[in-house]
Amino acid sequence: TYMDQITGLNQSLYANDMDYDAEYLNTKNYPDDANRDLNYQTLKYRLANHDPYDVILAGDDAALSFVERYRNELFKNIPVVFFAVNDRKHARRAVRNPLTTGSIEEQYLQDTIVLAQKLLPESRKVVEIVDDTKTGMGDQISMRTVMPMFPNLSFEFLNLSQLSLSQFKEKVASYDDSVILIYASAFEDADGRHYAIPEMVNILNSCVRVPVFRNSSVGIGSGITGGKIYNMTEAARIAGEQAARIVNDGIKPSAIPLYTKSMGTYIFDDQMLEKYDLDKSLLPEGTVLVNMPKSFFRTYRKVLIPALFIAIGLLIFLILLIDVYSRQVLFARKLASSEQELRESGIRAQHAAEHDALTGMKNRYALEKDYPALLNQETAILFFDVDNFKF
Repeated sequence: TYMDQITGLNQSLYANDMDYDAEYLNTKNYPDDANRDLNYQTLKYRLANHDPYDVILAGDDAALSFVERYRNELFKNIPVVFFAVNDRKHARRAVRNPLTTGSIEEQYLQDTIVLAQKLLPESRKVVEIVDDTKTGMGDQISMRTVMPMFPNLSFEFLNLSQLSLSQFKEKVASYDDSVILIYASAFEDADGRHYAIPEMVNILNSCVRVPVFRNSSVGIGSGITGGKIYNMTEAARIAGEQAARIVNDGIKPSAIPLYTKSMGTYIFDDQMLEKYDLDKSLLPEGTVLVNMPKSFFRTYRKVLIPALFIAIGLLIFLILLIDVYSRQVLFARKLASSEQELRESGIRAQHAAEHDALTGMKNRYALEKDYPALLNQETAILFFDVDNFKF
């Protein structure tokens, strides 16, 4: 989700002529006090050698808690805009500070469970994978909020922080189609080992026998079946817009209400839907499918696109060649026609010169022309004159 946040911040902050620095606390992989103290010491040093910031943006529950913990020392009198915070109570407490505003990360658990029930009609239980990290605790609170909405389902938390990895995998492998399995947070096990999301997705893929649902885009496309997803990019973009209003427009954070509007999209992995034989017709309209089978064009587009340009070039060349040839043929035909007309004109001119126009008989010019030849053969010459013939 970190890169999704960066994408959203780039869209809004740069558009408002604002620059920013990003600090990655990495609390999901290292949720202990040592990491928190290291982040504190690092930021303390940097802030002591840097001009004060105009606004602070906090990108999840842990980041907001860190800002609140060290606010008076590191961020005193600096406005704070938070986003991607899924603990609603924490978010509402935070905005009581007049210098704080932000948006809540809607978990869309209810929508995801409703759809999972349709896809898995035999389901009787919801199991949510969580841990004891700050994010995991927030996920548990969110799940407890929606539990009363499903009286026909039982609920269970599979807490990685209370299990070894082998115990966790054994438990996951035991679930059948009666279970709606939701992967929320699983960053630390009972042995203190830490897991990044891609690593945990691979672990789940190695042992799970049922679809795994999730309300975060990370992992969908790598083995997670899908769910209704919080749009992290859009959340970061809105946070950037709120920050710009505070810095550029002089709006007080207290005048910007807590943002609670929906920013969710259904995203599912087509390969996982096929793997678990789930009915795609049950997916809501507008669902985004990833890992769709590639068309012939998409598969070979790197070859087809250059080939298409070459074919178009050859076609244009052929058209030009045909045009030149057609012009040459037309010119040759016109030239032949002109030569024929010229020959016929010569014949007509010669005939007119040697014959009387009225009678069509050869005239004196023809006689003078033919006279030498006539002397070599028996020839009789008759001469007569008709008076007033022309009248």
